[in-house]
Amino acid sequence: MNRIFIHNPLFRICSGPLAGVMIYLLILLINNTVEDIDKIYNHSELYVCIGLSYLCFESMRLMIKLLDRFSSGQNFQRRLLIRVFSTIIVALALITTAISLYFKWAEGFSIGSGELNLFILLFGAAGQGWAPVAR
Repeated sequence: MNRIFIHNPLFRICSGPLAGVMIYLLILLINNTVEDIDKIYNHSELYVCIGLSYLCFESMRLMIKLLDRFSSGQNFQRRLLIRVFSTIIVALALITTAISLYFKWAEGFSIGSGELNLFILLFGAAGQGWAPVAR
């Protein structure tokens, strides 16, 4: 049986920080210029983005494992569609909840809908690059 690369421990360890750093830099660049990055860079925000990417990727990986167990009798296209939609819905629901709670408890204010949509868009795009991988 072929193993999917998302279950590889090295991939699981390395993908979170790489995606988190890239998403954090994208967020900084969307709202500012390259010259402003060194002034507004914040370690705690970077760590939050790394943690959110781990949350996103691990939830997608677990959904794929669960779906493989229960959808083994279905055809390939149907399994792929179920994987894509269920992993993105679960991951983005977790990301939305985690970001809202972080801003409420750690920062002391509610996140605006524009910022929340930006996080959802970036994490959704990052996660869907590998989530629907099939055997």
